[in-house]
Amino acid sequence: MSKRANRLISSVTAVRLVIWIMPPHRKGWAHEILNELAYIETRPAAVRWIIGSMLFAIRERATYQLENAFMNIRVIKTTLILIAMAVSVVAGTYAIQKPYQQERIKFALHRFLEAK
Repeated sequence: MSKRANRLISSVTAVRLVIWIMPPHRKGWAHEILNELAYIETRPAAVRWIIGSMLFAIRERATYQLENAFMNIRVIKTTLILIAMAVSVVAGTYAIQKPYQQERIKFALHRFLEAK
């Protein structure tokens, strides 16, 4: 094999790694990197192109993963806020009741919890 063929194979392997790292919504862009690599004339320019592409792919993957992780945290936070609001409403309603109504609420709640 010639040196040119070895370089091409190593370049294609590096670009395949970039394609593998990229998040799903950027796969098309990663395939375009492979096409543009064929037009780069010098070896140092090709190496710089591949290194830049790998750094970009890593940044995109990290951003994608963090967005997904924080989206789940947002859902959990929203759920906890809604639960806290519901508990506040129930506690507020209980607090403004007359004493005999509070006793009835306690009795019903106690029966409900013992039934389970």
